[in-house]
Amino acid sequence: MRNFNNSNNKNILVVSLFCLTSSSVVHAELLTDVIPDLLKSHNEILAAKADKESASFDLKKEEAAWLPSVDLTLNRGNEKQNKPDAADTNYNRYSYDVALKQLITDFGKTDAAISKSEIGLRKKTADLAAKEQSVLLDGISSYLQVMTASEKLRYAKQYENNMKKQTGMEETRVKIGS
Repeated sequence: MRNFNNSNNKNILVVSLFCLTSSSVVHAELLTDVIPDLLKSHNEILAAKADKESASFDLKKEEAAWLPSVDLTLNRGNEKQNKPDAADTNYNRYSYDVALKQLITDFGKTDAAISKSEIGLRKKTADLAAKEQSVLLDGISSYLQVMTASEKLRYAKQYENNMKKQTGMEETRVKIGS
């Protein structure tokens, strides 16, 4: 039965971790390449854009209250009567109704609704801009954290190589007998 001491276990662990970290593929992208895609595909930004679009449609709906409207109603009917003691009847009935309406005044109600919708649209536009800035800030912060971690890893590997080189020199000195 073989007995492993604590030093050997540590060496095996260090070598295993080194193999795992050195075999991973590192793929770096430029920040200028990543940010536009982030701004186009982030869920919070897409939701804010949808809210802004909804507010825009609300404004158009409120503005449409000033436009004229046409109501058209068409009815058609056919009536057949079979009478035992009289002549049968067959009547076709057609009726139509056309109404043209134009809002002249509602004492400020429509204008107030339009103003409220305009304010809502401006708010949703500002919310979208704030959300884009927030996501952009988070993206840049995350990118910088990744770059910092990458630099730390590079320095750690350099330190590890220096330690291996130094350990190799010491082993050589021991072998030479100095």
